[in-house]
Amino acid sequence: MLLGLTVIAVVIRLNNGVRFPSLHGYDSFGHLTYIWYLLKTGSVPLADQGWSFFHPPLYYAIAAMIWTPLRGVDPKQVLKVLSVTFSLLTLASAWVSYRVARRSFAHNPVAQLLAPAFVMFLPVCLYTAPMLGNEGLNTVLCSLAVYALIRTLADPGWRRALVLGGVLGLALLTKATAAAVFAAAVVSLAAWTIHHRRWRDGAINLIVVVAASSLICGWYYARNIAHFGTPLAMSRSYSFVAHVENALPAGNRGPRAYLSFDPHIFVNPRYIEPPVIDSVWSGIFGGMWFEVVGAALTPSVQDDAGVRWVARLLLVLGVVPTVVTLLGLGAGVFRSVRRGWDDTLVAMLFVSGMVVAMFIVFTHSVPSFTAVKASYLLPAIVPFSFWFALGIDVLTRWRRLLIAVLVEYVMLLGIIVPVFTYQLVFEAELSAFYWNALGVTYYLAGFPDSAKEIFSAVARGYHLAVAHENLAVVALEDGRPSEALQHLQDAMELGPEQIFGTTEDRIRLARTNVAEYRSTEAVIRHQLGEPEEAIAAARAAITLAPEIPEAHYNLAALLVEGTQVTAAASEVHRAIELDPTFTAARALLAVVEARRGACAPAIEALRSVAGLCQPERAYPWETGRGDLLDAGLARRRIIDLCTDALNPEVALRNCSALGSATVALRWLQCGAQH
Repeated sequence: MLLGLTVIAVVIRLNNGVRFPSLHGYDSFGHLTYIWYLLKTGSVPLADQGWSFFHPPLYYAIAAMIWTPLRGVDPKQVLKVLSVTFSLLTLASAWVSYRVARRSFAHNPVAQLLAPAFVMFLPVCLYTAPMLGNEGLNTVLCSLAVYALIRTLADPGWRRALVLGGVLGLALLTKATAAAVFAAAVVSLAAWTIHHRRWRDGAINLIVVVAASSLICGWYYARNIAHFGTPLAMSRSYSFVAHVENALPAGNRGPRAYLSFDPHIFVNPRYIEPPVIDSVWSGIFGGMWFEVVGAALTPSVQDDAGVRWVARLLLVLGVVPTVVTLLGLGAGVFRSVRRGWDDTLVAMLFVSGMVVAMFIVFTHSVPSFTAVKASYLLPAIVPFSFWFALGIDVLTRWRRLLIAVLVEYVMLLGIIVPVFTYQLVFEAELSAFYWNALGVTYYLAGFPDSAKEIFSAVARGYHLAVAHENLAVVALEDGRPSEALQHLQDAMELGPEQIFGTTEDRIRLARTNVAEYRSTEAVIRHQLGEPEEAIAAARAAITLAPEIPEAHYNLAALLVEGTQVTAAASEVHRAIELDPTFTAARALLAVVEARRGACAPAIEALRSVAGLCQPERAYPWETGRGDLLDAGLARRRIIDLCTDALNPEVALRNCSALGSATVALRWLQCGAQH
C-alpha cells in the first residue's frame, strides 16, 4: 500500500512539475530574478535590492547551477526541470516521516502507513511543490534536521551533533524560518542535558551544533548585521514590496485572532474578507486543505462555482484528520507528562511549538492576509504527520471509530488526488502579468525574439504598460531607437492607471516610473541625435525622482558631449554619491576630470573601476526588482562610453602615458558595460 501511494505521489509531482506554470506560484517571479541575479553577477544580493532578495541564497545557488549547463535550452523547459527536481525532492519529508513512524509505532502498521501519506497528500504540500521558490527545499532540510535531532537525543555524540548542525546550517542558508527548528534543537538538547545530568556530553552537543551551523550560514547573517543592523532583514520594509502589501486586505491581529476559529471559511473558502480574515487559524486550516490564500493550481473560488463546491467539500472532510492530529498532539503532551522523557516526543513537541510560535509572531507583525499561508508551517510537517499517526494510534482502542476515520480519509484522498493533479480537473487562470514575466524570462535567458513575440502579444491583447516598456528595451537593443521611443511613450501614457497600491503609493510609484522612463528617453534621444531633447528628458527625470543615479549619469554624459564639463562634474559626483558601486559613473568621472585637465584625479577615478567589477549595485539593473506587477527589463538604461567624446581611454591620451595605459587596460578588463 505504501509503495502504491508513493507511486501516485510521484506521478502527481511529475505531472505538476511538467504542466504547472511555475512562474504562477507565490512570489515566483521574485524568486526567478534572484536566480538570474546570481547567474548575471555571481554575487548574493541584499535585502533592499529586490522582491525576494532578502532570502538566504542556497536554493537560488542550486537553481543557478542547474540552469547554467542548460542556458541554450528553452526557458520554459528549464523551469520545468527546476519544478520537477524540487517537487520530487519534497518526498524526502515523507521518507523522514516514515522512518520516525516505524521507530515510534512498530506495533501499528496503519500508523506507519498514514504518517508518510499525510505528508505526500496534504494539499498544501501538493499545491506548493511545483512553485518556483525556496519553500520546498527548506521543508526538506528542516525535516532532515528533525530526524537528526531525534537520533542525536537517542544516542548523543559529537558526530551526530555535527550532522544535526550541518543540516540546520543548510536549512538556515535556505530560509530564515529554519531558525524555529534551530531554536527547537538547541532547547531540546539543553533539556536532554538537564534531564540526564550529563553536563559534559550536553555541552559538547550544543557547542558542535551551534558551531557547525554557524560555519555554514553565519557569514550570511553576519553580512545582514553589517548592512542592516539585524540578521533578519526583510524586503517588505522597502517601497518595491510595501506598495503591494499596503494595499492588501489585513486582519485584526489581537488576541481573538489566535483564540478563535471562524466557520465562515466553510461557506466562502477565501481568506480575504471579514470576519474570516480576523481569525488566523481559519486561514491556516483552509490553507492546509485548499488554496484559500491566492489561486495558483486552481481557478479562484470566487469565479468558478465548481471550484467553490470542491473547496467546501475538502474543508469539511479535512476536519476529521485535523481533529485526529490535534488528538495526537494532546496525547503526546499527556504521555510526556505522565511517562516522562521520550526522545521523539520531546523533539516533536519543541519543533511544533517553536514553529507555531514563530508563525504567531510573524503574523502579528504582518497582518496582511498573505502572511497567513499554511506553507509557512511546513518546517514542522514531520511533527504534524507524527501527531496524525499518534492520533490514529490512540483510536485503535475504538475499532469502529477508527474504521470510520480511515474510510473518511480514503474519501478525502480520492478527492485530493484529482483536484491537485494539474489539468486533470482544474487549470489555473494566467494573467497578463504572468505572460509578461514569461517574456522577461525568455529575454534574460538569451531568447530575445521569443521575448519580443510574447511582449507584443501582451501589449496588443492587454495594453499592459510594462509590456510596451519591455518592447522599447528590445527595440533599443536591436538598434531601432525610433520604435523604442514610441513604445516608451505608450508605456508612459498607460502606466499611471495600471499601478497597484494605495493612493499615496500609486502617486509616488507613478512619479518614479515616469522618471525612469524619461531617463531612458534621454538615452534614446541621444541615439537619435537629438541632444537638446535628450538633456530635457534627463533633467525632467531628475526633477521627478532625484534619487535615481542613472538619471544624473545620463545628464552628465550629455553635458560632457556638449562641452559643459563643469556642470557635468556635479551630476556625475551625485550619481556616485547615490550609488558608490556605479562603475560606469566612475569611468565617466575620469572623462570629466581629464576634460578639465586634472589627470591625477582622472587616473584615480578610472583605477577605482577595476576594484568594482561585478558590483552589488544599489539597483539590480541586470534583472529588475522582481515585482510581478512591474516586471520591467533593464529599466535604468545608461548612455554607453563607446563614443570618442565619452571613451575614458581617449580622454586620458593627454595624461601620463604610463598611467593612462595602466588604467585603460584595467578598464577593458572590467568591461565597459559597467
